[in-house]
Amino acid sequence: MNIMIYLVLISTAWATQLGEQAETVIPMHEFFALEKFRMRSFTEVMTPAIANNDGISMPFADGSHFLPLNAFQIFWMDYEIAPRLRVLYYQRLILTLGSNEVSTPGYVSPRPPRFALRFILPDTESSIDVYFQPPISVYMTERKRAFEVGGRISLIQRIPPVSYGFTTDITLPYAYAANTSADFYGFSSAWASFALSETISTQHWISFPFEHIGCTQQWGWDIPLQPYIQNGLGFNVSRILWLGIMLNTYFLTPPTLRNSWASLWVSLDLMPPYSRK
Repeated sequence: MNIMIYLVLISTAWATQLGEQAETVIPMHEFFALEKFRMRSFTEVMTPAIANNDGISMPFADGSHFLPLNAFQIFWMDYEIAPRLRVLYYQRLILTLGSNEVSTPGYVSPRPPRFALRFILPDTESSIDVYFQPPISVYMTERKRAFEVGGRISLIQRIPPVSYGFTTDITLPYAYAANTSADFYGFSSAWASFALSETISTQHWISFPFEHIGCTQQWGWDIPLQPYIQNGLGFNVSRILWLGIMLNTYFLTPPTLRNSWASLWVSLDLMPPYSRK
């Protein structure tokens, strides 16, 4: 929380120095107004391989066992401190729901918390994040990382009934001991959606997780999944709930039942517009 307050104060000074007019900078007494908050949650539950697996594990590209049945969760909230400028808290974790040789049920693996400034591009839903990640997780200590910094860009375009976009996230770790962890890593995703009705839409995603190992100067795939494709349907259940059902296959490997799996997406708007009035 101290870091969040620090970011709020620094960001306000930044906006003032850029020459923002006094009436465009949010006065201090208006900070933490409910209508300036956004709070979202996204959860992806990944199933085992469709066939010829142990019935528990997600598949690698060759059909061998990766993580067991698991849920990947993202929670974030941001707050408007000036026009097109927000302060952001962002948290990710993985929860295993099954057991195999890789993991046990109920194992929680949180990534480090992310504190960021979010810049909203004019007249769009697109944004740019510049972030800092302190070493507050086992993930960081196992990799001997003192902290991480990075950037994320999300570009979104909507021309009804089509929506499409591109997201890329690059993290630069600072390690305090020599090791084989990545000197930078991240992912890039491209997506498109077609609205079949006000409730149902098609969903199409391709994701490239990547990393670069500094001590060996080698490129590799992060997670360690290879690039993968997700196709499915999305459902606007209510003003706060959106669901997606996806079929997942690897991009660089011919799809089979052994290396394909499914996902359930659950997206929640925990602070919808009507709750802020």
